[in-house]
Amino acid sequence: MPYFRDSSELSELLDGFFDSFLAAEGESVAAKLAEEVEDELTLRLATLEPETETVVNLSRGERLPAGQASKEATLEITMDADMLHEFWLGRVSSVQLAQAYETGEMRGTGPPVLLAYLAPVIAAMAPHYRRNLEERQRVDLLSIEPGSGNGSWSSA
Repeated sequence: MPYFRDSSELSELLDGFFDSFLAAEGESVAAKLAEEVEDELTLRLATLEPETETVVNLSRGERLPAGQASKEATLEITMDADMLHEFWLGRVSSVQLAQAYETGEMRGTGPPVLLAYLAPVIAAMAPHYRRNLEERQRVDLLSIEPGSGNGSWSSA
């Protein structure tokens, strides 16, 4: 059984999560990226089961409207929503991510060098995800056993 009821529930959670992160750390992230990356770094994060799309321009520290903004994305990552949830909670190892990429459970497009710049940003995002769930009183999502969702990947 998937962790999320539908796309609107997941979109609301992801939008709140990214908004919280950008409000707290968007300026510092944008400044650091401006020093290191010549072009803008825009991430399009798409989920499957349920399907959502979130687009964030990390260089400007802003979330963009889905759909129209996806054309601006320099990096695109698509993965199962349950795996993304587990990832933000720190329950998915780098080995599991590599396996998901190799098996097609996770897909990505864009210059590989930009992924290196994204790694420290992702590390800074994770606490905001947990905090967002706590603020929304979504203990149900925090207490799910790792790997018990809809995806075929498993937590080790």
